[in-house]
Amino acid sequence: MNKWLLALVTVILVTVAACGGQDEETTEEQEVDSLAPLEVEVLMDEQIDTGENMLSTRVTQDGQPVEDASEVMFEVWQEGQKESSDMIEGNHVDDGLYEVSYTFEEEGVFYLVPHVTARDQHHMPQHDLVVGDSDVETATSDGHPHEHDHHSHTEDADERLSVEFEMVDDHMTTEVLFEGHELENADVTFEVWHIDNEDQRAWISASESAPGVYQAEFDEDTTGEHHVIIHIENDDLHEHIGEVFEY
Repeated sequence: MNKWLLALVTVILVTVAACGGQDEETTEEQEVDSLAPLEVEVLMDEQIDTGENMLSTRVTQDGQPVEDASEVMFEVWQEGQKESSDMIEGNHVDDGLYEVSYTFEEEGVFYLVPHVTARDQHHMPQHDLVVGDSDVETATSDGHPHEHDHHSHTEDADERLSVEFEMVDDHMTTEVLFEGHELENADVTFEVWHIDNEDQRAWISASESAPGVYQAEFDEDTTGEHHVIIHIENDDLHEHIGEVFEY
């Protein structure tokens, strides 16, 4: 009888150990997956009508919908009026979809930026909108192109902001000064793409390696000319600075 009892206990212990090992493997896989960058896609046409519209974005990671974003805020402003932009909180629907209704009361060129914070990452892609029957060429004849106007949208901040960018040993490095002082503790993200593949963009969060100096590793197989948009944000600042580099 004791032999049977001993055998049974042995089987139970082996089973528990095996299950524990599987849990550790599953946890490890989940941790690896959590390192994948977020993908934030704006689900709107570039030309819309005035009136009520749905601001919509889908958030995914490693091909899977992100249902637990800690914050999704839609920022909307008309061209030349960044200082009076609207910030509206998005609502989670399902399948990684976040949206909220917004009314465009007049025609013109607008900009939409979903600020997405999820799983220790922050992304804020810009989407350009033409509202109503505005002629894009006419609306942008002042030298501000409608497509990919990613430079600073706040003239006063632009005069006070200094950004230097360079590639150093496969690392993107940018030094940010504001009013002559190092800008510390900012959220800095590099949006990068190859000149021949604009639709495939990488969003890389930078870490502050020294006061006002932000770095991120750049691991890319494609050589040649690349474009980068440096997204800089803190409680009082939200700027986009464009650069070009060879890799």
